Amino acid sequence: MSSEKKSKPIMSTFDIIICALIAALMFIGAAISLPIGPVPFTLQTFMLFTMMIAFGGRRTSIGIGIYLLLGLIGIPVFAGFKGGLDSLLGPTGGFLIGFLVAALCFMVTEFLSTPIRKKLTKLPHKYIYYTVLVLISDIIMYVFGLAWFIKVYTASNDSTGIFMNALKWCLIPFIIPDLVKMVFAIIVGTTLRPLFNKKK
Repeated sequence: MSSEKKSKPIMSTFDIIICALIAALMFIGAAISLPIGPVPFTLQTFMLFTMMIAFGGRRTSIGIGIYLLLGLIGIPVFAGFKGGLDSLLGPTGGFLIGFLVAALCFMVTEFLSTPIRKKLTKLPHKYIYYTVLVLISDIIMYVFGLAWFIKVYTASNDSTGIFMNALKWCLIPFIIPDLVKMVFAIIVGTTLRPLFNKKK
C-alpha cells in the first residue's frame, strides 16, 4: 500500500499570525501621525523597514497587502484614520501602494542575495547588508509615490512647478527622519530576525 506524501502548506499558522501582526503594526504606525503637508509624517516607514528585516520580504508583502485590503474596504487604517478607495486613488495613495512595492522589492533583492546573506557572520556586515536592501526599497517606494502624486495632482491642478513642489512636499521633509528611522530599524530588525526565522 503506497503512502501518500503530505504536501507542505504554503503558509504555516505562525506565518499567518506574523502577517496579521504586520498589518496591525502598519495601522499603529499610521495612527502615530503628524500632518505636516500633503503627505503626513508617520511611523509607518520605521515599521516597514523593521518588519522587512525581522520578518522577511515575503511575509511583509503579504501583511501589507492585508493592510491595504482592510483600508480599501473602508476600515480607517490609513493615516488620519482614513480608509476607502478614495484614499488609495488620491495623491498620496502612491505612497500607500509604495509600501507594498518596497516590500516586494526587498523580497526579490533578499532572495537574489541569499548566498551573500548566508556568509555574513559579523553584525557590522549584516548592518551594511540590510542598509543596502532597505535603501533600495526606500528609493523605489519614493519614486513610485512621487510619480503617483504628480500624475494625480496634475490631473486636477495646475502642473506649473509640480516636480519641485512634489519634492518639497513629499520627499525633502522626510529624508533625515527616514534615515534616522532606518538606523533604528536596522538595529531592531537585525536583533529580532533570528527569533522569527529558522535560517539567517
